[in-house]
Amino acid sequence: MRNDRHFGNAGWVLAIAALCAMVIPVEYVCADDRDVAIFVMPKQRKGKAISVMLGSIVRERAAEMAGVKLYSGSPGGNAATQGEIEALVNAGFKALNSGTGDVLSPFERAWELLEKTPSAGAPMLHARVAKGLGIARLGQDKKAEAARLIKQSLLIFPNQGARQYAYSVEAHEVYSRAKTEIQDMAKGTISVKSIPSGAEVSLDGVFKGYTPIPLQGVSAGGHLLELRFQGYKRWSSTPMVTEAGTLTVDANLEEWDKKKALRKALSSAKKSLSASKFVRAAKPLAALTGAKEVLVLEATSRGGRYMLSGFHWDGADKVSPVNVDLSDGLDERVREMLASALGMEYKNASVVTSLGSPTPETIKSVMEKSGALLGDITVDPDSPLFQLSEKEKKDSVLDKWWFWTAIGGGAALTVTAIVLAVVLKDEAGPGSVGDLSIEINRF
Repeated sequence: MRNDRHFGNAGWVLAIAALCAMVIPVEYVCADDRDVAIFVMPKQRKGKAISVMLGSIVRERAAEMAGVKLYSGSPGGNAATQGEIEALVNAGFKALNSGTGDVLSPFERAWELLEKTPSAGAPMLHARVAKGLGIARLGQDKKAEAARLIKQSLLIFPNQGARQYAYSVEAHEVYSRAKTEIQDMAKGTISVKSIPSGAEVSLDGVFKGYTPIPLQGVSAGGHLLELRFQGYKRWSSTPMVTEAGTLTVDANLEEWDKKKALRKALSSAKKSLSASKFVRAAKPLAALTGAKEVLVLEATSRGGRYMLSGFHWDGADKVSPVNVDLSDGLDERVREMLASALGMEYKNASVVTSLGSPTPETIKSVMEKSGALLGDITVDPDSPLFQLSEKEKKDSVLDKWWFWTAIGGGAALTVTAIVLAVVLKDEAGPGSVGDLSIEINRF
């Protein structure tokens, strides 16, 4: 009885929290982001493949961290273009919620800019533009296009709840149908290749592996595909996957004009991984990437244990040492390491950030008309209070047999992982600037 009473109290707390979340939606804000450049290098030359894979994990965790804007040796689109897109989308949602002004034009212009330069936006921005334009298209009675756009927004950024689409009963219904289609339609495949090979592949912000790679079990609809390779510009595309279809993507990555300078700066940083010398080595990396802070780590493997060590520079005068053993819970340990190194609480942006929501009054009215109101409290079944985010439930690279086998943790599996080559044009270079070919064979 005692436990039941506590459970009941907890239930009321969750219900009240859900009501607060409905009435005070979290807005899309990125003005106070910490601009952090992150590099992971091998401590020893034979550890290059491990450093590449661990670097992918560290950057993925950092990119999803609320309050952090990630920079690396694979720069994205023009910052001015990104700023213009963000301003347009903010104006569009403001007009949408106020019921005055031009709703359609800002979203149309933002969509055009992203189509021309997909790398100008992170997954969250792509999803926000698709959502806004979808809602605006409903206002034009273009239902088929609106449904496609809203579905694309949900595929790129799954952690969106019903109340975030409660602009109208129709928008709420389109959202519900899109969620059902994503679950029920037959999955497709994207076969990804690149020049150079060995590029890091992310689909809808989730790290998947390295080229060449078949991405199987991909939901039908529009997605955001991103390829990164240190020393090359980030490559982005928005492929449309058909139901049970196979799509082939061949990417020719463009070399970054600062590639040689990056190699030199990384070499200097590797030689200066000490508290007294790191500021002087970190400043060139900050200047090259456009970041304000720099985190440089070395990956080591010893006796089946995997570790990261290095330094973080805060952009002023403070240098902090970083040491973490990844042998016990890699994913969680990386989160702890980032929170400690940056001196901030780790919060997942996919959980705490909304792409934009209607006013509380509109939400209440639409949810009532949609039959989603329970008494005086609107309960959003998609709320992170009641379930894990979709991104957390997606297949993670940490769950893949090939990852743990590649780093020596899957001895019980009948698999073989062979790192064929890490070819650098400058053999004395410190990191993964060059061609990486990783072939994984399962017997």
